[in-house]
Amino acid sequence: MIQTTSETFDILWFELELRPRVFRFAIIPGQPGLVGIGVQLEGGPAPSTTLMPIDQFGDAIERLLSDLSVLVKQIGIWETPENQPELCFAPGRSDLKSLHLRMATLTENRQWYFTRDDAPAPFLALLNYCWTAALSVANTPAVTVSMDQARSMLQSDSVPESRS
Repeated sequence: MIQTTSETFDILWFELELRPRVFRFAIIPGQPGLVGIGVQLEGGPAPSTTLMPIDQFGDAIERLLSDLSVLVKQIGIWETPENQPELCFAPGRSDLKSLHLRMATLTENRQWYFTRDDAPAPFLALLNYCWTAALSVANTPAVTVSMDQARSMLQSDSVPESRS
């Protein structure tokens, strides 16, 4: 279990992707939570895209965001300077072995891009946490859809706007 801190810090937008087409975990305001598993690892679920509709999974999504908020502060990701943000989720980079992370709070958004071999340990720890959470989502009665169906149900990959 993640220990909470007294400091207020709330992630509102979270996207993590391991490319090419290995894993995607996204919680974007106003959209269903998304878990995309693109490859089958030993003992893992088959490739799938799972949506967590807000009307059914709102509490679970809020808990995930709360846990992620605490975790990224505890392991120092939020304090880590952005790394190549212009490459994060860049369309022309979808076939490169890379880790992409985009997060936003009420006042700030940040992005990190790493090749898989260069991803720092805290980012790999976050990936492992999200993978574990995704496996539990894959075992719930969420909505499993095709990639094309998921794209049609979700809005575009726009970057969240910072608020002052």
